[in-house]
Amino acid sequence: MISISKEAEMALFREYQNDNKKAFDRIFQQFKPLAISRVNKLIVKDCEHLRAELESEAIEALWKAAKTFDLKQNCRFSTYATKFIDLAVNSKMSQHWKESKRIKRYFQRKPVECIACNNGDDDGEIAVTDPFPCRNESILSELAPYCNTADFAILSMICNDEGIWRKNGNLNNAAIARKRDISRETVRQALQNLRSNRPLKSRLHKLMPR
Repeated sequence: MISISKEAEMALFREYQNDNKKAFDRIFQQFKPLAISRVNKLIVKDCEHLRAELESEAIEALWKAAKTFDLKQNCRFSTYATKFIDLAVNSKMSQHWKESKRIKRYFQRKPVECIACNNGDDDGEIAVTDPFPCRNESILSELAPYCNTADFAILSMICNDEGIWRKNGNLNNAAIARKRDISRETVRQALQNLRSNRPLKSRLHKLMPR
């Protein structure tokens, strides 16, 4: 990043705050390398595959910092922006680690078979104790290439559809079957396929923080 003097920096922000849009463009381009350099400093090996996403988060944080910077603050813009950028990058990596750990716990669980009952609520089946607490779709893009279409559809539901989860945190296979218009046996087989999918597990292993 080419450094500029405090006076030049203040002049740019004064122009921007006087509705000079070109001044904002100059500010953004001047400090964009700062965002990239913070990613390079903060990124860890386990998140290297997220570099493009982290850089995007850092640039967005820089944009927000430029929009909210107040000349009355007794600091340089680079110091102010760095706080925004670091928070955004660390937050994204933390989210990734949490998702990865949750998915890893799911795939390490010993499968529990369905148990028949006659309570009338679940078409003759109680919910399987098969929690998949990661219900955020951001990690799904990493897993899609390793599943067939049918299995991935169920994996997507598991991550995003609150309607297939009981209040006690158990997965309701019968609800999945109804929503997908397939049999409970097909659901059970899909979950078994996901657990035994070696390429998928290999990808998950690479996503796991050491």
